[in-house]
This record gives sequence, C-alpha cells and structure tokens, in this order.
Amino acid sequence: MSCGGVSSRLILVMLPVIAVVAGGSPVRPAVAVQAPTAAPAGTESHSSARYEGPAVAVTLNRNDGAPKAAVKVTFPTGGWELKHDSSRVKDRFGVAHFTFTGPAPDDMVAQVLDEKTWAWESAAPFSRAEVWVRIARRGQPAPSDYRLAAKAP
Repeated sequence: MSCGGVSSRLILVMLPVIAVVAGGSPVRPAVAVQAPTAAPAGTESHSSARYEGPAVAVTLNRNDGAPKAAVKVTFPTGGWELKHDSSRVKDRFGVAHFTFTGPAPDDMVAQVLDEKTWAWESAAPFSRAEVWVRIARRGQPAPSDYRLAAKAP
C-alpha cells in the first residue's frame, strides 16, 4: 500500500473529528425549507385584519410618462427577506403582493434597521396603489391571507 492511499483514508476519518473539535458539534446537513408559494395574480386571499409588521410605504411617480411605484420596507432587524409575489393594474388601480420572511425565533440577527426597496413600472396607467403583505417566519409555513400594509394616495 502506498503512503498516498493511507493519508487520504486518514484525512477522510479525521475530517468529522476536526469539524466536531473546531465547531463544537457534529456537522449536520442543512435542512431544506419550502419557500412560501405565491398565488397566481388575481387569486390572492385578502384579510380585513389589521396589518401588524414591518413599516411599509408606497409612493407614486407619474412625472416620467410611464406610471411607477416604489415600495419601501423598514425591517426591525437584519435577516428579513422581501419577496414580490404578484402585481397587476386593474381600472387604473395598482396592487402589489409581497411575502416578508423573517428570522426564525432562535436565529441570531443584527439588531439594526434594514431598509429594502422594490420599484415597479407599468405599461398600464394607474393613479392609486395598494401593497398587501403576508408575513412568514423562516422554517414555518406562510399564512395564506395578505393584509393591507400601505396605499397611495
């Protein structure tokens, strides 16, 4: 047997031991978490319950021809994800749906405000807009209902 064969087997045996010593616990495979699925545009379920979540603002800009909207979200900590689920214009009324995925209860995150922005330009004209949001926690299923988080004007 050659030295190369012995050393490669020794490395394979020692890697888990090194991982335990260096990290303090055995290496575990990552757990796959199913991302919340978005409903097809126009089929979202809306709740009349009051929105309670990160601050959301929507502004309209009609100066450059094509109607535009900007959605600004201020998350209370790091570790949040903003996912655009759908948007549409009907009868000059723009509606956007988002899923905010927050940290799991045991996640360690930066204790700083985190701003995220989503911009929308539409070929169809709109003069009013609403932002509907559902909030999920990482590793947990998302609720099916969206709640009205912001509107303009």
